Amino acid sequence: HNTANLSFIRHGVTMARRGWLEKKDVINTLPTAEFLDALRPKPGTARPGSQKRRAAKGT
Repeated sequence: HNTANLSFIRHGVTMARRGWLEKKDVINTLPTAEFLDALRPKPGTARPGSQKRRAAKGT
């Protein structure tokens, strides 16, 4: 990520619109508190990749 890639925003917005996404569907458009909450693990959910690590250890 760097400022040189800002020109690609247009393409991302175009793809989101083609998929009928709304502002509320895009995580980095959320207010700060909601964004941070969305990043927190939810109770009863595994961390991404945690099953792979266990399988690799043979458990």
